[in-house]
Amino acid sequence: DNLINQRAHQEDIYNKSHHHSNNVILFLQRWLHKAREHKKKLIITIAYCFVYVGTGISLTILGPTLLDLASLSHTSPDTIGYIFTVKGLGLLLGSMCGRLYDKINGHYFLAGAVALSSSGFFFVPLLSNIFMQGTVWFCIGFCCGIIDCGVHTLLVWLWWDNVNPFMQFLHFSFGMGTFAGPIILAQLHDKSIVVKYFVSACPLALSCLPFFFLRSPSSSSSLSSSSSSSSASPICSQSILHKTEEEGEGEEREREGEVELMSYKSGEENSDRENRNDRLSASSSSL
Repeated sequence: DNLINQRAHQEDIYNKSHHHSNNVILFLQRWLHKAREHKKKLIITIAYCFVYVGTGISLTILGPTLLDLASLSHTSPDTIGYIFTVKGLGLLLGSMCGRLYDKINGHYFLAGAVALSSSGFFFVPLLSNIFMQGTVWFCIGFCCGIIDCGVHTLLVWLWWDNVNPFMQFLHFSFGMGTFAGPIILAQLHDKSIVVKYFVSACPLALSCLPFFFLRSPSSSSSLSSSSSSSSASPICSQSILHKTEEEGEGEEREREGEVELMSYKSGEENSDRENRNDRLSASSSSL
């Protein structure tokens, strides 16, 4: 009995593990099928995430290099700290330019903002005037505002109702950039400020290249897709109603066939009973 119970327990464990592995395989197959269907959208989404990784790496460089900028411009740390305010003001004003994505090609506009922002990081360590540095940081913040507003807008236009997981992954990408930025700077602690800014700006500069080859989503395309889905909904409902009607008719036919079969069987049973009764009556009369 103990051996039988152990074998039964092992078989249950094997069946459960096999069932779970089948579920995992089915999940991966469905995910790969959806990935093949939305291949172009996934490529564009990865490009957006790459921009956010580069932005996170670049924006973390100001704090660790603040004293280097102060010594470069021959100012005190209190005075150079106003760069944070100037950059924040540019970020605020740049985020108000999201309406321009409705007017022009979104990817070209985004690529231009990324290119200007990365070029600003290249110019910062070459300037010894604090006012020039503040102007460049204002332009960097302005471009980052355009990037931030534009990526969110384009991602919503790209996925529309299914944007939630991709929006979360976009912010995760920015967190990856802000996490990797100080680690990269720690490896360059003995290098000059020019090398630090150059290395930190390279990922952001490279992230603008894919947008010259990818088709930009637009609000009109998203609206047309939503309208097409809404227009297709009554057609789908009609097809579903038609299918349900056909299924109902098939069930009625099956029921009628079952009733006819039952009546036929009952008729045969009655005839058999009558024959038996006739035989019994004939045998009784002969006796």
